[in-house]
Amino acid sequence: AEVAGALPGTLFMWGKRFTGNDVIGYCDKTPVEPGMQQVAHMAFGDSVGAACDRRGDVYWWGTQAAAGGLPAHANKAQLVLGGKRIVKVACGVSTSYALSKNGKVWQWPNTDPRAVREVIVPGGLLFGGTAVDMATCASGEHFLCVTSDGRAFAMGNGERGQLGNGDSENKLDLTPVKLPKGASIIKCAAGANHSILLTKDGTVLAFGADDTMQLGQGRETINQWRKDKEPLTSAIFRTEPFKIIIPPSLAYDRAKCVAVAAGHDFSAAIYEVEDKPNCLVSWGNGWRKQLGHKTDMHMSAPRVVATLQGKKEWSEKKQEVLEMGVKSVACGHEHMLALLENGALMSWGGNREGEVGNDSRKDSKTPQLIMPLQRYRVNAVFAGSRNSAAIIEGPAEHL
Repeated sequence: AEVAGALPGTLFMWGKRFTGNDVIGYCDKTPVEPGMQQVAHMAFGDSVGAACDRRGDVYWWGTQAAAGGLPAHANKAQLVLGGKRIVKVACGVSTSYALSKNGKVWQWPNTDPRAVREVIVPGGLLFGGTAVDMATCASGEHFLCVTSDGRAFAMGNGERGQLGNGDSENKLDLTPVKLPKGASIIKCAAGANHSILLTKDGTVLAFGADDTMQLGQGRETINQWRKDKEPLTSAIFRTEPFKIIIPPSLAYDRAKCVAVAAGHDFSAAIYEVEDKPNCLVSWGNGWRKQLGHKTDMHMSAPRVVATLQGKKEWSEKKQEVLEMGVKSVACGHEHMLALLENGALMSWGGNREGEVGNDSRKDSKTPQLIMPLQRYRVNAVFAGSRNSAAIIEGPAEHL
């Protein structure tokens, strides 16, 4: 399907259709353009969505919005948080969050977006610390927060150790994650029952559920599975952060991680190697081929997505052919999206609701170009349980 001309900041969405949100612009299989423009960031929950525009106002919609006593048209992207200079939003199963430019965090229940309250971030001199990143999962019930001084905090469901504070209890307020000595955190990602942290020196830490090898612990997890009488229903989890095992080739090149992402029960990271294009690695549950390795096997340790390597394009500026690296990645329930450096968007994995965007509901075992968006340069990409979205920066251009 063709898409209409789009201005910078236009949001395209595809995949699972939330009840009553046709005006937002969802379609079943291929990207379509919604009414909102100048979008800066967005997120999907299990049955809700949120977006903040470049003014910092938050719009919110979904099947649970109307249940909160809002007007009948509340599932048509209603303004729920204005004047707070929001730069990032996140939506979970029951709660949505917003991060402001000045480091404040706001939350509201998905059943009533009018009940907005500020989350007190620990630290600081008087009222709290300054948050620089946050994360939750569309299919999860826990929340992560990273502060400007390199600390990490978590709250919510902690039954599988996903809060990283040394126990498996639920927490109503933000509690410190037990970080390795000297670790300074800059980014975070949340799966349904596991968590990923990125340190300032490019190290990746993981904790929480490891029943599908989503913590990237390699042989150690496999050995634990062998001891378990029912490995497919394993209760393996870690309550404190551990370093993931990286591929030997990346270790040899002294690669540094620059971005992390988490799906329902799998994980991904982008590594930067000197004089080489950025590469994507993935691990965890692969049964719907969401890891991009041409197989439905689980991966106990990160493995380079080789099918994304070797993508080349002619550079008008440098007058030579350049290999394109991976700029950003987003993970859904069973699918993954990768944005290349030239603004091209690739997708693969489970496709029950058309979330891969290949004009079908057939799973894709390898990365495929999302054809309806090939005329545009994509600036940012997002994934929900069975949804996908992209923000357009302008027309496609060469490196």
